[in-house]
Amino acid sequence: MTTLVVEWTLSWLWQGCMLTLIVAGLLRVTTGASATTRFLAWWATLAAVLLLGAAPFVDTPGTLVPAGSLSGLADVVEGAAPTPLFPLTVPTIPTWFGVTLALGWFGFVGVRSCKLALSLRRLRSIKQASAPLPDGIEQDLPLWLNIRAQGRPAELRLSRRIATAAMLGLGSPVIALPPQLVDSVSRADLDRVVLHEYGHVQRRDDWSMIAQALIDTVFGWHPAIWWIGRQLHLEREVASDDWVARHTSKPHEFAACLARIS
Repeated sequence: MTTLVVEWTLSWLWQGCMLTLIVAGLLRVTTGASATTRFLAWWATLAAVLLLGAAPFVDTPGTLVPAGSLSGLADVVEGAAPTPLFPLTVPTIPTWFGVTLALGWFGFVGVRSCKLALSLRRLRSIKQASAPLPDGIEQDLPLWLNIRAQGRPAELRLSRRIATAAMLGLGSPVIALPPQLVDSVSRADLDRVVLHEYGHVQRRDDWSMIAQALIDTVFGWHPAIWWIGRQLHLEREVASDDWVARHTSKPHEFAACLARIS
Protein backbone atom coordinates (compact mmCIF):
# COMPACT_ATOMS: atom_id res chain seq x y z
CA MET A 1 0.00 0.00 0.00
CA THR A 2 2.82 2.42 0.89
CA THR A 3 4.47 1.84 -2.48
CA LEU A 4 1.23 2.58 -4.33
CA VAL A 5 0.72 5.82 -2.41
CA VAL A 6 4.28 6.93 -3.19
CA GLU A 7 3.78 6.08 -6.88
CA TRP A 8 0.59 8.15 -6.90
CA THR A 9 2.35 11.09 -5.21
CA LEU A 10 5.34 11.07 -7.57
CA SER A 11 3.08 10.76 -10.61
CA TRP A 12 0.96 13.67 -9.46
CA LEU A 13 4.08 15.75 -8.81
CA TRP A 14 5.54 15.40 -12.31
CA GLN A 15 2.19 15.66 -14.08
CA GLY A 16 1.22 18.83 -12.20
CA CYS A 17 4.62 20.42 -12.78
CA MET A 18 4.56 19.53 -16.48
CA LEU A 19 1.07 21.03 -16.94
CA THR A 20 2.14 24.19 -15.10
CA LEU A 21 5.21 24.60 -17.30
CA ILE A 22 3.10 24.21 -20.44
CA VAL A 23 0.61 26.85 -19.30
CA ALA A 24 3.42 29.20 -18.27
CA GLY A 25 4.96 28.85 -21.73
CA LEU A 26 1.64 29.49 -23.46
CA LEU A 27 0.94 32.59 -21.37
CA ARG A 28 4.44 33.90 -22.03
CA VAL A 29 3.92 33.83 -25.80
CA THR A 30 0.35 35.15 -25.51
CA THR A 31 1.42 38.75 -24.99
CA GLY A 32 -2.01 40.28 -25.60
CA ALA A 33 -3.74 38.54 -22.71
CA SER A 34 -4.98 40.82 -19.93
CA ALA A 35 -4.12 40.26 -16.29
CA THR A 36 -7.71 39.14 -15.64
CA THR A 37 -7.44 36.56 -18.43
CA ARG A 38 -4.12 35.27 -17.05
CA PHE A 39 -5.63 35.17 -13.56
CA LEU A 40 -8.50 32.99 -14.79
CA ALA A 41 -6.08 30.82 -16.77
CA TRP A 42 -4.03 30.15 -13.63
CA TRP A 43 -7.16 29.30 -11.66
CA ALA A 44 -8.15 26.85 -14.40
CA THR A 45 -4.64 25.38 -14.25
CA LEU A 46 -4.88 25.02 -10.48
CA ALA A 47 -8.19 23.18 -10.86
CA ALA A 48 -6.64 20.92 -13.51
CA VAL A 49 -3.69 20.07 -11.24
CA LEU A 50 -6.09 19.16 -8.44
CA LEU A 51 -8.11 17.00 -10.84
CA LEU A 52 -4.94 15.20 -11.89
CA GLY A 53 -4.43 14.27 -8.26
CA ALA A 54 -8.03 13.11 -7.91
CA ALA A 55 -8.14 11.22 -11.23
CA PRO A 56 -6.83 7.92 -9.80
CA PHE A 57 -9.78 7.81 -7.42
CA VAL A 58 -12.30 7.68 -10.25
CA ASP A 59 -13.72 4.17 -10.27
CA THR A 60 -15.56 4.44 -13.59
CA PRO A 61 -15.73 7.36 -16.01
CA GLY A 62 -17.50 10.20 -14.25
CA THR A 63 -17.99 8.28 -10.98
CA LEU A 64 -15.94 9.00 -7.89
CA VAL A 65 -15.23 6.20 -5.46
CA PRO A 66 -17.24 7.07 -2.33
CA ALA A 67 -15.06 7.67 0.68
CA GLY A 68 -15.53 4.89 3.21
CA SER A 69 -17.51 2.68 0.82
CA LEU A 70 -17.28 -1.05 1.26
CA SER A 71 -15.71 -1.54 -2.17
CA GLY A 72 -13.12 1.16 -1.48
CA LEU A 73 -12.32 -0.42 1.87
CA ALA A 74 -11.95 -3.82 0.24
CA ASP A 75 -9.55 -2.38 -2.33
CA VAL A 76 -7.38 -0.89 0.40
CA VAL A 77 -7.36 -4.09 2.39
CA GLU A 78 -6.40 -6.07 -0.68
CA GLY A 79 -3.71 -3.52 -1.60
CA ALA A 80 -5.49 -2.51 -4.83
CA ALA A 81 -5.17 1.25 -4.37
CA PRO A 82 -6.19 3.56 -7.25
CA THR A 83 -3.70 3.70 -10.08
CA PRO A 84 -2.52 7.17 -11.22
CA LEU A 85 -2.48 8.26 -14.84
CA PHE A 86 0.91 7.49 -16.45
CA PRO A 87 2.20 6.01 -13.17
CA LEU A 88 5.82 5.88 -12.12
CA THR A 89 7.13 2.56 -10.89
CA VAL A 90 9.18 2.62 -7.71
CA PRO A 91 10.79 -0.18 -5.70
CA THR A 92 8.90 -1.65 -2.77
CA ILE A 93 8.91 0.88 0.06
CA PRO A 94 8.76 -0.11 3.74
CA THR A 95 5.70 0.76 5.77
CA TRP A 96 7.64 2.99 8.17
CA PHE A 97 8.51 5.31 5.29
CA GLY A 98 4.85 5.66 4.38
CA VAL A 99 3.95 6.38 8.00
CA THR A 100 6.67 9.06 8.10
CA LEU A 101 5.27 10.68 4.96
CA ALA A 102 1.74 10.61 6.38
CA LEU A 103 2.87 12.18 9.65
CA GLY A 104 4.80 14.83 7.71
CA TRP A 105 1.71 15.67 5.66
CA PHE A 106 -0.50 15.87 8.76
CA GLY A 107 2.10 18.10 10.39
CA PHE A 108 2.21 20.35 7.30
CA VAL A 109 -1.58 20.66 7.23
CA GLY A 110 -1.68 21.30 10.98
CA VAL A 111 0.89 24.10 10.85
CA ARG A 112 -0.70 25.72 7.81
CA SER A 113 -4.17 25.47 9.38
CA CYS A 114 -2.93 27.24 12.51
CA LYS A 115 -1.34 29.99 10.42
CA LEU A 116 -4.54 30.45 8.42
CA ALA A 117 -6.66 30.60 11.56
CA LEU A 118 -4.31 33.18 13.10
CA SER A 119 -4.38 35.26 9.90
CA LEU A 120 -8.18 35.29 9.86
CA ARG A 121 -8.24 36.22 13.53
CA ARG A 122 -5.77 39.05 12.91
CA LEU A 123 -7.83 40.26 9.94
CA ARG A 124 -10.93 40.45 12.13
CA SER A 125 -9.00 42.19 14.91
CA ILE A 126 -7.58 44.84 12.55
CA LYS A 127 -11.02 45.55 11.11
CA GLN A 128 -12.52 45.94 14.57
CA ALA A 129 -9.69 48.19 15.78
CA SER A 130 -9.79 50.48 12.73
CA ALA A 131 -11.21 53.99 13.06
CA PRO A 132 -13.03 56.39 10.75
CA LEU A 133 -10.90 58.71 8.64
CA PRO A 134 -10.36 62.21 10.04
CA ASP A 135 -12.90 64.75 8.84
CA GLY A 136 -12.26 66.21 5.42
CA ILE A 137 -9.92 63.56 4.02
CA GLU A 138 -12.58 61.54 2.21
CA GLN A 139 -13.97 64.71 0.66
CA ASP A 140 -10.56 65.35 -0.93
CA LEU A 141 -10.73 62.07 -2.90
CA PRO A 142 -12.86 62.86 -5.97
CA LEU A 143 -12.22 59.56 -7.76
CA TRP A 144 -13.33 57.63 -4.70
CA LEU A 145 -16.39 59.85 -4.17
CA ASN A 146 -17.41 59.32 -7.78
CA ILE A 147 -17.17 55.53 -7.74
CA ARG A 148 -17.80 54.40 -4.16
CA ALA A 149 -21.53 53.88 -4.71
CA GLN A 150 -20.95 51.54 -7.67
CA GLY A 151 -20.82 47.79 -7.21
CA ARG A 152 -19.87 46.08 -3.96
CA PRO A 153 -19.74 48.66 -1.14
CA ALA A 154 -16.69 49.25 1.04
CA GLU A 155 -15.80 51.62 3.87
CA LEU A 156 -12.65 53.71 4.22
CA ARG A 157 -10.99 53.33 7.64
CA LEU A 158 -7.76 54.31 9.37
CA SER A 159 -5.59 51.60 10.93
CA ARG A 160 -2.33 51.93 12.87
CA ARG A 161 -1.77 48.15 12.70
CA ILE A 162 -0.86 47.98 9.01
CA ALA A 163 2.12 49.32 7.08
CA THR A 164 0.43 49.93 3.74
CA ALA A 165 -3.06 50.28 2.29
CA ALA A 166 -5.01 47.04 2.38
CA MET A 167 -8.40 45.64 1.50
CA LEU A 168 -9.77 43.80 4.53
CA GLY A 169 -12.50 41.62 3.15
CA LEU A 170 -14.73 38.70 4.11
CA GLY A 171 -18.07 40.07 5.19
CA SER A 172 -18.30 43.85 4.86
CA PRO A 173 -15.07 44.98 3.11
CA VAL A 174 -12.94 47.70 4.63
CA ILE A 175 -10.23 49.68 2.82
CA ALA A 176 -7.74 50.36 5.60
CA LEU A 177 -5.18 53.16 5.33
CA PRO A 178 -2.18 53.58 7.66
CA PRO A 179 -1.74 57.11 9.12
CA GLN A 180 1.79 57.41 7.69
CA LEU A 181 0.45 56.90 4.17
CA VAL A 182 -2.34 59.45 4.64
CA ASP A 183 0.15 61.99 5.95
CA SER A 184 2.97 61.42 3.45
CA VAL A 185 1.33 61.29 0.00
CA SER A 186 -0.68 63.81 -1.93
CA ARG A 187 -4.45 63.52 -1.92
CA ALA A 188 -4.38 62.70 -5.63
CA ASP A 189 -2.05 59.74 -5.04
CA LEU A 190 -4.05 58.63 -2.01
CA ASP A 191 -7.15 58.71 -4.20
CA ARG A 192 -5.51 56.35 -6.69
CA VAL A 193 -4.31 54.00 -3.93
CA VAL A 194 -7.84 53.81 -2.56
CA LEU A 195 -9.14 53.01 -6.04
CA HIS A 196 -6.61 50.18 -6.36
CA GLU A 197 -7.88 48.60 -3.15
CA TYR A 198 -11.47 49.19 -4.27
CA GLY A 199 -10.61 47.25 -7.41
CA HIS A 200 -9.80 44.26 -5.18
CA VAL A 201 -13.20 44.71 -3.54
CA GLN A 202 -15.03 44.67 -6.87
CA ARG A 203 -13.06 41.65 -8.08
CA ARG A 204 -13.94 39.86 -4.81
CA ASP A 205 -10.28 39.03 -4.35
CA ASP A 206 -10.84 38.41 -0.64
CA TRP A 207 -12.90 35.31 -1.46
CA SER A 208 -10.49 34.04 -4.10
CA MET A 209 -7.64 34.52 -1.63
CA ILE A 210 -9.36 32.49 1.09
CA ALA A 211 -10.10 29.73 -1.42
CA GLN A 212 -6.46 29.76 -2.48
CA ALA A 213 -5.33 29.70 1.16
CA LEU A 214 -7.48 26.64 1.87
CA ILE A 215 -5.97 24.80 -1.10
CA ASP A 216 -2.46 25.79 -0.02
CA THR A 217 -3.16 24.56 3.49
CA VAL A 218 -3.68 21.02 2.22
CA PHE A 219 -1.67 20.84 -1.00
CA GLY A 220 0.83 23.70 -0.74
CA TRP A 221 3.69 21.18 -0.61
CA HIS A 222 3.13 20.49 -4.33
CA PRO A 223 5.61 22.64 -6.32
CA ALA A 224 3.07 23.33 -9.08
CA ILE A 225 0.41 24.52 -6.63
CA TRP A 226 2.98 26.68 -4.83
CA TRP A 227 4.10 28.24 -8.14
CA ILE A 228 0.54 28.81 -9.35
CA GLY A 229 -0.20 30.57 -6.05
CA ARG A 230 2.61 33.04 -6.72
CA GLN A 231 1.27 33.73 -10.21
CA LEU A 232 -2.25 34.24 -8.89
CA HIS A 233 -0.96 36.80 -6.40
CA LEU A 234 0.94 38.66 -9.14
CA GLU A 235 -1.94 38.70 -11.62
CA ARG A 236 -4.38 39.72 -8.87
CA GLU A 237 -2.37 42.88 -8.23
CA VAL A 238 -1.87 43.67 -11.91
CA ALA A 239 -5.58 43.15 -12.61
CA SER A 240 -6.45 45.63 -9.87
CA ASP A 241 -3.97 48.11 -11.39
CA ASP A 242 -5.69 47.62 -14.75
CA TRP A 243 -9.05 48.21 -13.06
CA VAL A 244 -7.82 51.59 -11.80
CA ALA A 245 -6.44 52.51 -15.22
CA ARG A 246 -9.80 51.75 -16.86
CA HIS A 247 -11.72 53.90 -14.39
CA THR A 248 -9.37 56.87 -14.39
CA SER A 249 -8.44 56.93 -18.09
CA LYS A 250 -5.00 58.17 -16.96
CA PRO A 251 -2.80 55.06 -16.67
CA HIS A 252 0.46 57.04 -16.87
CA GLU A 253 -0.44 59.10 -13.81
CA PHE A 254 -1.30 55.95 -11.89
CA ALA A 255 2.01 54.34 -12.92
CA ALA A 256 3.83 57.44 -11.66
CA CYS A 257 1.85 57.23 -8.42
CA LEU A 258 2.97 53.62 -7.88
CA ALA A 259 6.59 54.63 -8.47
CA ARG A 260 6.32 57.44 -5.90
CA ILE A 261 4.82 55.35 -3.10
CA SER A 262 6.78 52.14 -3.69
